[in-house]
Formats: sequence, C-alpha cells, structure tokens
Amino acid sequence: MSFPEILGLLTIKPLELLFENIYYISNLLIKNVAISIVALSLVVNLLVLPLYARADKIQKEATEKQKSMEKWVKHIRKTFLGEERLMMLQTYYRQNHYNPMSVLLESVPLLLQVPFFVAAYNFLSGLEVLQGMPLGPIRDLSAPDSLFMIGSFPVNVLPILMTLINIISGMIYTRNQPLKMKLQINGMAILFLVLLYNSPSGLVFYWTCNNLFSLFKNLINEIIERIGSGKTVAAPGSRGARESTGDTKGSAGDTKGSTGDAGKSAGETLSGADDGSADKKDRTKTISDQRWVFFAGAAFLILLLGAYIPTNIIKASTQEFVEISNPQNPLHYVLYSTLYATGTFGIWLGIFYFLAGERGRRYFERGIWMVCGIGVTNYLIVGSRLGLISSVLQYSRVPVYGKKLNGISILISAAIIALLILIAKKNVAILRAIAFAGVLAMAVLTTLNIVKINSDYQKLGYLAESGDLTPQFTLSKNGKNVVLLMMDRALGMECRYIFKEKPELLESFDGFTYYPNTVSFGAFTNFGAPALYGGYEYTPAAMNARTEEPLVDKNDEALKVLPVLFSDNDYDVTVCDPPYAGYYWIPDLTIYDGYEKIKAYNTQGVFDGYAPEDAISKEEIRNRNFYSHSLMKIAPLFLQNLLYNSGFYNNPDYWLNTTQRTLYTSAGYEPVFMSWYLVLDNLNTMTNFEEDGDTFLMFTNGVTHEATMLQEPDYVPKKFVDNTPYHTDDEGRYVVDGVEMHMETIDQLEHFGSNVATYRELARWFDYLKANDCYDNTRIIIVSDHGRDIHHFDLTDEQGLDMEYFMPLLLVKDFNAHGFTVDESFMTNGDAPSMAVKDILENPVNPFTGNLLDGHEKQEEQKILFSEEWNTDVNNGNVFLPGKWYTVKENPYKLENWTYLGEY
Repeated sequence: MSFPEILGLLTIKPLELLFENIYYISNLLIKNVAISIVALSLVVNLLVLPLYARADKIQKEATEKQKSMEKWVKHIRKTFLGEERLMMLQTYYRQNHYNPMSVLLESVPLLLQVPFFVAAYNFLSGLEVLQGMPLGPIRDLSAPDSLFMIGSFPVNVLPILMTLINIISGMIYTRNQPLKMKLQINGMAILFLVLLYNSPSGLVFYWTCNNLFSLFKNLINEIIERIGSGKTVAAPGSRGARESTGDTKGSAGDTKGSTGDAGKSAGETLSGADDGSADKKDRTKTISDQRWVFFAGAAFLILLLGAYIPTNIIKASTQEFVEISNPQNPLHYVLYSTLYATGTFGIWLGIFYFLAGERGRRYFERGIWMVCGIGVTNYLIVGSRLGLISSVLQYSRVPVYGKKLNGISILISAAIIALLILIAKKNVAILRAIAFAGVLAMAVLTTLNIVKINSDYQKLGYLAESGDLTPQFTLSKNGKNVVLLMMDRALGMECRYIFKEKPELLESFDGFTYYPNTVSFGAFTNFGAPALYGGYEYTPAAMNARTEEPLVDKNDEALKVLPVLFSDNDYDVTVCDPPYAGYYWIPDLTIYDGYEKIKAYNTQGVFDGYAPEDAISKEEIRNRNFYSHSLMKIAPLFLQNLLYNSGFYNNPDYWLNTTQRTLYTSAGYEPVFMSWYLVLDNLNTMTNFEEDGDTFLMFTNGVTHEATMLQEPDYVPKKFVDNTPYHTDDEGRYVVDGVEMHMETIDQLEHFGSNVATYRELARWFDYLKANDCYDNTRIIIVSDHGRDIHHFDLTDEQGLDMEYFMPLLLVKDFNAHGFTVDESFMTNGDAPSMAVKDILENPVNPFTGNLLDGHEKQEEQKILFSEEWNTDVNNGNVFLPGKWYTVKENPYKLENWTYLGEY
C-alpha cells in the first residue's frame, strides 16, 4: 500500500463514504437524482457547520490578534535592526501569547474545504446514476451543461453562476478584512472556476449549492454582527483587548484586563472567574480526564469497527478470504478498514473535537461513549446472528428485524445512554476507567483474532505446492471417458422447469436421464458430498460409525475413492476443486500426492482475469465492504438495512436508477459467482482431446451455489439487470405436469437463474464435445451435494424445516445414449460412484476399505442428518456434532415419507 493511498484512506475516503450514504438515503426518500444533490449539500453543510463556524472564529481571532499588535510590531521593525529586532519581536509576541506560526490559522477555513472538495469531486464526477439525468435546461448531469455556444465554443453557465455566488459570499465574509484575505478568497473562487469549468454539471451543481449555503450563512452572520455592533468594547490597543474592524466581539473567557492574564483560548477557558489554585488544578484535572475519555472512545471505535469486527468475520473462515491465484494474508483487508476507521474517528472526529469550544467538547466526550455503548449493544446482543455471510460480506438472505427486536434494541440503548450520563455527572473518572477497560478488552480480543487468522493462513502453505494453476484435462475420442460433475447446491427440483423455460437446451442434453426423486444425506457440503464421491460408506451415519478416525481423513478418503480406482485401472485421471480436501476451504490438493496418474487443480479464481471490464474485483469490494459492514453492524436496527442495501453497502458502482433493488432488478456482478461462472465459461479452453486411452474427470463447480440475478432471457451476468419486461405475465410459466413452482422471492428467482446459466454453459461444452467426436463415448454424471430451503414447493415439516434442503440434482448420460428420459426411481447422490464405474471396471472395490463399490449398502430408508455446523474448523472431530436426524423413503416430495428421529 502506497503512502498516497494511506493518506487517502485517512482523509478522503471516509468523506466519500459519508457522501455515498447520505446521497443514497436521500435519493431513496426523495426519488429524484437532482434534488438529492441539494439534499446532499444541505446535510453535509449542516454536519460541518460547527466545524466551519469554529474555524471562522479561529481565523478572525488570529486576524484580530495581529491587528491589535500591528502598531507596536511596525514600531519595533522601524526602530530595531538585525538580531535585536528579532529578540524584541519574540519578546513582544511572547508577552501577548502570540506565535507567528499562528498566521496559518487564517487559512483554516480554506484548508478544510480541500478534502471536502476532493471527496465531492471523486464521488460526483464519475457517478453513473447521473448519466442522462436532466436538471431544468441542463440535459445531462454527468456532462458539462453547455447551455449555449459562442461560435464553436460551448459556454458552461453553471460554473460561472457558482463563481459569482462565491465572490458575493466572499465579499460579505471579508468585509473590513485585510486585502490579503480578500485576494485569498477571490483567488480561491477563480481557482474553483478553472477546476470545475468542464466538470460534470452534477458536481458543479453540488458546489453551487454549497456556495449558496455559504452565502446564506454569511448573510445571517452579517445581520447578527450589525445588530450587535452597538456594544461597548475595550479601545483598540489596550492590553488583552480584541480589536474587530467596525464591530468588536467579546467572547466569554478570552478577554482579560492585562497582557499577562490573557493566555487561554476560547476553547480552553472555563466559565467563571479565578477561584484559586486548588480549583484551577481540579478544573485542569477534569479537563484532562474528559479529554482522555474522548481519546479512549475514539480508540475504542477504531478498534471495534476497523479491527475487531473484520477479524471476527475473517477468523470464522480465513481461507474463504484468500484467493488461489494471488494468495495474501487476509489481514490486509483489516488494514484498510482500520485506516478507514482511523480517518473517521481519529482524524475527522478529532478535528471536530479540537475545533469545538469547551461545551462542544463536553458533548463529544459524552457522546462518543454513547455511540460506543449503543454500537456494542447492537453488535453483540441484538444482531449478532444473521445467517451465512459470503466472502464479500453479503448475507445469504437480507436481514429482517421485527418490531420486538427493534424495541429491545431501543430500550437497551436508552438504558446505556442514561447510565453513561449518570456516571459522567457523578464522577468522570469512573467513565475514564470504563473507557480504558473497553479499549484494553477490544485490543486483547482483536489480538487473539489476529493470532488465529495468522495461524490459519500459515496452514495454507500447501498452496505453493499445488503445482500448475492452469487447469487442463484430456478426453479420449476412441476410448471411454467418465465425467463426474459436482455442481454445488444445484437444485434437482428445478430441472424440468428449466427445460420448459429453455427447451432448446434439450438437444444439447441428448442422452441424459433425469432422476427427480433423489435425496442427499445432508443440507451442507461437509455432510452431503462424501457419499457423492465415495458411495454409501461415506454417509454421515456411516462416517459416525468409524469413531476412531477423524472426519477429515474420512472426507479425504471419499475424495480419493474414484480417482485412485480409475487410475489403478489405467485411466488418465484429472480432479478439479475436490471440496474440503484436507478440510480446507481452498482444497488441499496434496491429498493426491503419491498418485502419479492423478492430476489435480483448483480452478476457482483462475479465470478471474476474463471478467467483464466493468466488474469490480473481490479485493476492491472487500476493501470497502469490511468497514461499511462494521458501520452497519453497530448502527441502530432501523438503519441497518439502509446501510446494508442488499449487500451493496450503498456502493455507487451498484446504484440503480430505481434507487432500490426490486424483485426483478439488481446491480453489480456477484464476484464469487463470477469466479465459478468464468470457469464454466472456459470449459472448452481447458479441454484437450487424444485419439486413444480412457479418462476420468472429477470436476466441482460452485456457480449454482452463489445464486445471483442474471439478465433474462439469456440468463447472463450484467452489471445492471432489469428483468421486469420478462415478468409481465407469468401465469403458467412455472407449472409442469400441473405442479407450480413458487417464484415469488428474490432468493427463488436468483437460484433459478443461476441454475439456468449452469445448464446453458454445460450445453455449450456438450456441443463442443459433439463437434470433436467425444460425446457418445463419454458417460456424464451431473450431481449435487445438497439442495436449498428456498420454498419452491410446500415441503416444510413439523420441525419447520424445508425438505428441499435435501433435493440434489442427478442427471446421468450413459455411453451412446440418446433422447431425454425421466426415471422416477428413488435415488440418492450416493449412487453416483457406483453409476460411474458400472459395467466398465471389473469387480470395482473401494481401494481403502476393500468393499465392493456397487451400492449394495443402499437401504430402503435413507438416514439423513440436518445440521448447520457446516464449518469444518468447528465440526472436525471424529464424528459429526449433534444434529437433527431423519429417514426418508420412496418419493421425497411427500412429507409423509419423512420420519423425524430426533436430535442427537
């Protein structure tokens, strides 16, 4: 990370994030792009009004101080020379408590405008939602207004108007100020004209609104000063007096009778007279305590939002945040979020604090710990369990909070606020102790998380031993090819509906048989996949029966059964992405070490470089989303979904003109989906052909797992998706054989779309095999490890469990098969291994147990485990952790065929 990038994260990026959230929420309420710019300007200016007011006051105090000393400074410069002049000036400055460096204070208001200008420029100059949006006579807010032409030269009126307003505002602001100040203000106005003349009119409109606000503020101040100009003040030049050109202002605590007494600034001086040295010590100690309370609160929030919450997410599945193609310690994402938090609470909140007066600082000192208390409450007590979250910080389902939960949150927050106010009034030292204890606890917890993440990352050393990252496999034109495609979470019950939606795919799927009455042995990969790869010896019940062996060894054994068996029979074997190999999220391909005929690859992420140009990388998304997610998690519940925004966290790259995502509209390429999708899209490039020999390919892909909204009618990924025109009349669209499949939620639509895209990509590959005379001699088994509870059908049992969790896909094409058929036989995904070896391997036995691999263990009733402990970092003993057990027989779509056995 470069120094400019660090500087930007500390100063500009927090402001951009503020702008993005204010603008998005404004547009959500107003539903007008142009007026939302006005709202953005108004809200930002109101937020920084105290900052600018205090900066203006500091500037005027500095100017007045110089004026009050001007007579004697001129006298000293005229009377003395050389070193004597320097000594006299230094003595005079010291007596008047003036530092020549204080001249910089005059530029404070202008300096504060710079980061706000840069943030606004970065935000509005490239905001896609402004494209084509008009504002009165302005046709497009994303381009210069060009309201009329002089010859061939376009005249942009809005920047000129902005400059005129700026100059008028500056004339009022610098009335009776030195010429230097007037030149400075007018020079800045001209500079903004030059910088913004050819800028998008949306940006210029925003800055024009800012200038109007500034003009209004200066007019109000001018009126107030004129009303108060009749007050009696000390004569110019008297000791300690402040001379104001035309209207002198007295400020409580910053004018005293003698030069020796005048030393305290308005922000440091306490109200009241000198009550003695003891009282002064007490006040000094109180001020010191309160300042430390503020600093500790800022440190707590930096640690909580920047480090603790992000590391808490990463440590749950460290490998999920590591990319195969570019493995880096995921703590670099924590560095980004910490810099964001430091910029927000350390720098900007610190600037507000230091520029505030004494009363303002007290508000900051107490308020920051109210924020801390409310934030911790929302994070730890109320909204800590919101379901599965992806590696780009998107929940599997949008969080929903009921009225009861919101009420609890409000009550607890109110109680914390009351308690902190009481403590602050009684004894600020107690609050300081709580503050330091909180910071210490947060630092310790964060450190423990970091240690765990580092430890987990070190275990990924096997990635360096994984060999060539470019996956390639070979199929034979004259020999036998066996292909086992495991499509993670592919939904079996959608198959017939997909072919109804896309009947043209049936030709590509020539020879396949669909098995609708298929069940899996679990609802997640660690339970449902082992039997898929190794057969009935690797069902959850069978694995639990082998109590002396670790689950990881049994899982790895299942992943090796078919590759080893085929390689022992002289097949050319390739394995891609064996799930949870080594019980790692990124499969440990070293489990195949020692088997010379087995080639193994991890494909996810390898083809990310083929992503569309307007797609955003996972790294970019995470760099922003970790901090945004932290802010969301500590916010009051009624604000959380506004900040979450369907997992986009108000990122302007994903904004729709409709402002909010709807049932048929979405934005942004889902990066995990794209990593898997691009692998399927490159199946043809990975496939090589040879004339003779036999081959076995075991291939896993997760495109069906990472459901996302795709653009109809082709179901392809697009940055902005609008399927509204394709759903004007859906009556009968999702009905097959008189059975309707529910398609009323985003979850249902997304899963359907991702499955359609999978069938389309596989069809393209099958056509490629046919074109190369390598289809009829290939046996293809498409199978998934489990289904999903998306309530396509009414299959919820008395325990509240949707049995669609256990409905995987099973499609099989045998050698030289033709047509498309449906087989209603009761099947499990554990049948896949015996189907793979049937009639081509003589006496096929499990190479690790010696048992015949023919599915003879299959029972009339299948025993199935439901557990949400999918994380192999947790569920990794010798047997699976307790869960709900069921049996099922015959048609799994009939609830009466399911029997609940209990939880154990």
